[in-house]
Amino acid sequence: KHFEPFGPNNMTPVFMSTKAQVVGDPRVFNNTTCVFKVRRNHHSNSSFNYSPDNVLECVLYRSASANGCDTFELKTGHLIDIVYSVDENHWNDKTKTQLRIRDYKPSN
Repeated sequence: KHFEPFGPNNMTPVFMSTKAQVVGDPRVFNNTTCVFKVRRNHHSNSSFNYSPDNVLECVLYRSASANGCDTFELKTGHLIDIVYSVDENHWNDKTKTQLRIRDYKPSN
């Protein structure tokens, strides 16, 4: 929020973290939206500023032709590198932080 307002002359910040560990199996909605959770892997040099027990929800929007999460099979325990922006999700009078995934790949 310190960087707002966002627009053509002030784009939303984009971050990258490596070796984020997938927690639980992703859910796909309408074949275009993939929701999953990640946490910092304890062997990672990730930029997450959370303890290894904290879990962050991620949302990935794809076109219908991209098949939601099918580009790479996300499963519990997989390590992925993610590029994301930080958003707030407002739902049922609750606000929570979520990562809007811009891209991801398996960690090496």
